[in-house]
Amino acid sequence: MVLERNRRIGPKVCAGGITWSGIKNRVPTNLIEKSFYEQQVSSRWQQAVISSREPLVSTLDREVFGQWMLKEALAAGVEVRTSTMVKSFADNRLQTGSEEF
Repeated sequence: MVLERNRRIGPKVCAGGITWSGIKNRVPTNLIEKSFYEQQVSSRWQQAVISSREPLVSTLDREVFGQWMLKEALAAGVEVRTSTMVKSFADNRLQTGSEEF
């Protein structure tokens, strides 16, 4: 079960960056907007540039990604409830607003 407090799944306040070694390999390439092959790392004492043949980080539209994840979850048989705020979870019972399930 997926519970989402908003009415729509997807819009989030986040940069939409994903790492190549993490979730990137599980996301369809058509969702990727831009890939970065270099990363600059700096401190007060030194600077370095990390380069790779594979993208280190890619970006995607967070709303489009959320809608893709929703379709994947529904296809897997997951129950999705939007506009649902979790108020408490105890003794294997979840209370959301006026419902308990």
